[in-house]
Amino acid sequence: MPPKRIPWLGLLLLIAGSLGCNLLTPQPTAGPRLPATITPLFAGTPLVSPTATPGPTPVLPACAPAGWFAYVVAAGDTLYDLALTSGTTIDALVTANCLTDADQIVEGQVLALPIPLPSGAQPPGYYLIAPDDNGQSGPTVGCGDSAVFVTTGNPSSGDPATDLRFALGAMLAYRASASGSGLINAFEDSALTVQNVTVNGDYAEVALSGNLTLGGACAAPRIEAQILLTIFELPEIESALITVNGRNLKQALDASGLQGPTTYTRAGLP
Repeated sequence: MPPKRIPWLGLLLLIAGSLGCNLLTPQPTAGPRLPATITPLFAGTPLVSPTATPGPTPVLPACAPAGWFAYVVAAGDTLYDLALTSGTTIDALVTANCLTDADQIVEGQVLALPIPLPSGAQPPGYYLIAPDDNGQSGPTVGCGDSAVFVTTGNPSSGDPATDLRFALGAMLAYRASASGSGLINAFEDSALTVQNVTVNGDYAEVALSGNLTLGGACAAPRIEAQILLTIFELPEIESALITVNGRNLKQALDASGLQGPTTYTRAGLP
């Protein structure tokens, strides 16, 4: 009598069934364990950027009459509309803003108006030099030059020290010689960085570090004009101490050695 064959497959299926397993269906492999709660990076930071707060008040054009107000041109603005809104004439605006014709305005340009009009937050900016311009494009400085305001386009942070540090850093890093604009950055031959900026009430301290290079007789007044106008672009600042490697900038720019106040004041602007 042949030996009795044991139905191994049936026996295995019977055992699996008693254990609640299904050997005919592939079982999923264990995946990575996820935390019960996934916390996003920078928890608490809103996904929508907050509304920019108003920045420094722009500097009026050199031709602006006393008592007029700064206005930053918005997209679609015309002198005709601004004249109607502010209760004056196109000719008066042309004269007050050193313009040669009524179509000479662009978005972001600073104009003088006889009444204050809202123009939104002003991005931090800095000054460059228009050589031999004799004050036609901005305050007269240096050797018959003009100082020209350049906006960074970066929204104002609402903190004067932060905005000033950003503007000064952008000015020091800008290479006007490669722009083809005809403007000059008197700091271009120097290798300076912003070490620290503090603003306490109406007083600011600016600490620069690196190498300050003066090239030519006009370099010192241009450097002084650029950095002072940039600092005093913030309307709350009335006086400022500027140092380069711990040395007072006034003394660094005056080879004879300065006696007297070591701070700059708004009243002494170019």
